[in-house]
Amino acid sequence: YKQIISYSQNALNLILALESKGPDSKLRAILRRPPHNFSDAKLFGQFVVKSYLLQAKAYWHLREVKACGDACQLALRRIDQFVHDSGKSNGSSNSSSEIHRDAEIRQLSKAQKEVQQWQQKAKEQKRAQLQREKKRAQAMFG
Repeated sequence: YKQIISYSQNALNLILALESKGPDSKLRAILRRPPHNFSDAKLFGQFVVKSYLLQAKAYWHLREVKACGDACQLALRRIDQFVHDSGKSNGSSNSSSEIHRDAEIRQLSKAQKEVQQWQQKAKEQKRAQLQREKKRAQAMFG
């Protein structure tokens, strides 16, 4: 699981570095063309969310509940960013690129449900962990 965290963090670092280069980056232009055809929603939305989700699952299996919740929170922020941006730029045009972008946004919305489920699991586990610690403390001192 530690390798999963490491690899997904490396992927995140690469994607976020590419995002910081701006829309005129040569590498970004290459990734937009065939055979890749990666849109910004795919690169900076779906791939980032998948990386955070992989981290959250790995942290869950390592029993690092706080880190799991943090990864879910970051994924949800990224989803909100893309869903709200798509709502603002949603025009009446039906070009194939907009249809493709809408499909990618729908996939992000589906991923949102999975991220929320993992976040809920982390919250429940954290709550149970705190209750166990409280009971131990009461048994020791009270």
